[in-house]
Order: sequence, then structure tokens, then C-alpha cells
Amino acid sequence: MTIQFDHVCAIDWSGGKGKRHPGIAVAMMNCRTGEVEIILPPEKTWSRQAIFKFLSNTLNKYNNILIGFDFSFSLPFADQCFYISMDVEKPCALWREIDDISIDAVDYYAGPFVEKHQDYFHRTKHKGKHYQRRLRVTERACVEQGLGRAESAFHLIGPSQVGMASLAGMRLLHHLKSQHADAAIWPWDKPQDKGLTVVEIYTGAMLRHAGAAGTKVRDWPTVEEIISQKLPKQITDIPATDHLCDAVISAVMLHKLAAKKEYWSPDASEEVLQSEGWTFGVL
Repeated sequence: MTIQFDHVCAIDWSGGKGKRHPGIAVAMMNCRTGEVEIILPPEKTWSRQAIFKFLSNTLNKYNNILIGFDFSFSLPFADQCFYISMDVEKPCALWREIDDISIDAVDYYAGPFVEKHQDYFHRTKHKGKHYQRRLRVTERACVEQGLGRAESAFHLIGPSQVGMASLAGMRLLHHLKSQHADAAIWPWDKPQDKGLTVVEIYTGAMLRHAGAAGTKVRDWPTVEEIISQKLPKQITDIPATDHLCDAVISAVMLHKLAAKKEYWSPDASEEVLQSEGWTFGVL
């Protein structure tokens, strides 16, 4: 099963504290024309709240759109049959718990959730007594398939850490599903032939799918070489950053992978897909 999406969008994400995040970047591809554009933030840099408004607007603006977010949609479950709390057994309940605990933190920041469960996380100057470098099944598959070194969401140290971004993203998913029940969040929901479909992506894996393994791209000529197409002036007039380059390449690759049935049916049990989700682009 595949859907002929009108537009595909890739969003490089951030879990940082505060209201503005230079690390967030958004690229859109018109699947009918093949043209790519960078979606500029309403202010100087994106906030996560502004991204939520962007998602809400897409429901009215586009006939059907696929959006890929560069964060984990769940914590590991299959390895130990729990996330953190034994009372939470479904991702939607996990998203709600993270949001409830972090409700007073601005812009979907999830620091209060980490503080409450600090014994499970490895942070600077603090290694929780219950910390383990747990990985989801899709993250182990990502490593095995040579698509990149997946990091545990419980490891919150260094530039490769993904935990804070993922937890903030799960707050966004909770609000998205609460306010827009028809939005499809894959793999829990089937892709929509009309409306919004959201998938988890890993920009490092998208670079590898594009044949740019292990490369940090920071200039437009290199992006053009990787995606084998000329970029419009709207993009090349913008100073390139690794976040913008990742978003552009990921949008193009997401469009290509979404046309292949195998990526919508990865090699995972239904129990794993329902409890942990999956990274689109990993088989």
C-alpha cells in the first residue's frame, strides 16, 4: 500500500529549553512538480508551538501531506515490557503522562518529566541508578541495516543525544492527536489519502539512503549533488546550515521512500509497532 501524497515535508527538530530553537528547520517538496522549498518561521527562528500551528494549518491548506519528524515517537518497551511507569502501556498514554508532568514548561519542553524520573536517565553529572542504554527495536534495526548509530533516549549527554527532542516531540504528538483526531500518526494510524499523515524519520538515515553516509552537509552545492537536482533561488539565497540541509535532503528522500510499499510494512511484529512505533525508512 502506498499513498500518492501531494506534498512531503521534513522537520529537523529540537528538544532545547526556551521558546526559540535555531535547530528546527522545515523543508517542503511539491510531489507533483518536484520543487523543494524551505518553510521559514513566522519569526526569526521556529518555536515548537509555531510548528504545531504549522501542522494545524496544513490540514486546511493541503489535500494530503506527509510530514516526517526527526525524533523518536516512543520510548523502548519491548525489551522490558515497560517504558518507565508500569502503569503506562501505550504510547498515547506515555505522551499524555509526559505532557501532564511537564505542563508548566514552555514550548513543549519536557525537562520536568526527566526530573521526576531522573533515576532512569544519564545526564551531565548525574547517572540514574536505574539507567540503561535501552533501544527500541527500530533503533537496533537501524544500526543493523547500516543506517546510522541510534542513540538511547535515556542518554542525555552530548550532541548526539535525542532524548530531550523526543520527549518534547511526544508532547507535541499528544496535543496534535487531542486537537486533530483525524491526523494519522504512523504506524498506529494508517496513512491518509486525504489530510495529514505524520511519520518518524531519522535524518542520518535519510542521508544514508541518499548515498551520503557519515556526511555532515552544510552547503547548497553539496545538497544539489546529493539529491541530483537544482535548488531554487528561494533556498540558495538562505545561508546554509546543517539543519536546513538535513531538512531539504530528508524531504526529497522521504518522497522517494514513501512511494515504496516495503517501507510501510517493516519487518516488525504488530506488538512492537503498537508499543514502540517505527522509524520510517528502516525495514
